[in-house]
Amino acid sequence: MSEGGELLEQEKRILSETKKGFTYFEKDDVLLAKITPCFENGKAALLDDLETQLGFGSTEFHVLRAVEGKLDSKYLFHLVWNE
Repeated sequence: MSEGGELLEQEKRILSETKKGFTYFEKDDVLLAKITPCFENGKAALLDDLETQLGFGSTEFHVLRAVEGKLDSKYLFHLVWNE
């Protein structure tokens, strides 16, 4: 993820070919780094421009999902992201 809070790289794969050991996320989720110092620095990304509706990535991320109608994903992102 970039310093600007965006996903840097996307790679399309067939779901059945995706290996175990990945973290599942959906479009409009927020990824937050698990590992220090990235976590302490609030390194996060808003997945609003994800090319598909779902994705898999590193296990080094927490996936935060806003509840529709209760919390906006952009607001959630700005709560955890530290520029």
